[in-house]
Amino acid sequence: MIDTVMLMSGGLLLLLLLMSDHAGSWLRARLRPAPFSEMDERRAGLALATNFSLLAFLLGFTFNLAMARFEARRDDVVMEASAIGAAHYSAAFINTPQGAALQAELRRYAELRLRHGEAGPAERLTLSRESARQRDVIGRAGQAAVASATSAPLGTAMIAGLNDVFDAGVHRESVLNSRLPAVVFVLLTGFSAVAMATLGYVHPQQRWLRLGPAGIMFLLFTLTLSVIIDLDRPASGNITISQQPMADLVAELRAATPVRP
Repeated sequence: MIDTVMLMSGGLLLLLLLMSDHAGSWLRARLRPAPFSEMDERRAGLALATNFSLLAFLLGFTFNLAMARFEARRDDVVMEASAIGAAHYSAAFINTPQGAALQAELRRYAELRLRHGEAGPAERLTLSRESARQRDVIGRAGQAAVASATSAPLGTAMIAGLNDVFDAGVHRESVLNSRLPAVVFVLLTGFSAVAMATLGYVHPQQRWLRLGPAGIMFLLFTLTLSVIIDLDRPASGNITISQQPMADLVAELRAATPVRP
């Protein structure tokens, strides 16, 4: 499936880089049409290398930030599924109707969290609110189950398990909504344009350089920026977070029979 947002953003980025290169070439022709001296060539080469070194550093730094957030979102799915599964198992040891009711609410919560992870940006906000309401329901069911427990340590363990479920859900939504600051993308895009304009200024007449190796470089920069943008879109895009751990948990809870001590 073609992502129109990525296609348009990638096309605009590539166009910006090409225009920046052309602008640098045009500026060189207006300000200094004569060839560089040997000393000027060295200085221009040093300036060009410095610009592209800084640009490479910014690209690597931004990509690392986006990838770290992506990995955090992926780990959160595993952590939340594990917390819900552990709480559901612990509730089975409360051999009362209240314990069975808590298990049922945890199963509903797991199904809701799966839908939340698979939803798009518009539906996800509604599912976040439903998740918050379901956590309240689980909290009340947990109080009733703990009150009916015949063992104080069992009730304490149940409370700790439910706290893990709540913390995992809130943390997952917080990380999911966390995005890279817009100023990072503005700085990265602006610095890319400056670097390409410098290339056009230093090599104004070597059109083969811009249309050949430099053209490939423009494409690679565009692809890298596009991947960074895609990684920073947790609810859409081509690079998405696998919900398989939560899906496996839902399937397991639906098929499981109540576990009794």
